[in-house]
Amino acid sequence: MTLALPITASTLISPLGQGLQAHAVALQTQQAGLRPHLQAFDPKLNSFFGEVDALAEVQLPAVLQPYHCRNHQLAWLALQTDGFAETVAQAVARYGAHRIGIAVGTSTSGILETELALMHKAQHGCFPADYHYEHTHRMNALADFCAEALEISGPGWRMIWWMPWWSVGSTASA
Repeated sequence: MTLALPITASTLISPLGQGLQAHAVALQTQQAGLRPHLQAFDPKLNSFFGEVDALAEVQLPAVLQPYHCRNHQLAWLALQTDGFAETVAQAVARYGAHRIGIAVGTSTSGILETELALMHKAQHGCFPADYHYEHTHRMNALADFCAEALEISGPGWRMIWWMPWWSVGSTASA
């Protein structure tokens, strides 16, 4: 016997836009989200990157500050899009927080904070005081962040997608 697992809410943030509708339009009109060089790096690299424009304005609530990193700013933006957080809140009210799970997909966008922390350690002999590996770059940090932000305690999964510079296609790991 196979039981279906209902997915009752979804959303999407990428360089193509914010939300499912923005992505549908971008794909239908064959838009690309890539630009030459990534703004966060200097010197600029001679390559193309995807970057979410709205990220600079994203502020995490005070209770979630230990999770502050680019990856979780993207997640917070996603949670506030397409009525996702509201739908989850309705499900929590109906079924209880322990019955609501989350599956999240990410890239390696959390690595910037780790690279900056490693540079700081190389220069000063220690990690910066505001670097929290467990909350920013640990493998399940994104699912933990989303669960805490949504106040749910059911199962959490993360799927990581990346495209190493040496690959022709993309690779996925779950």
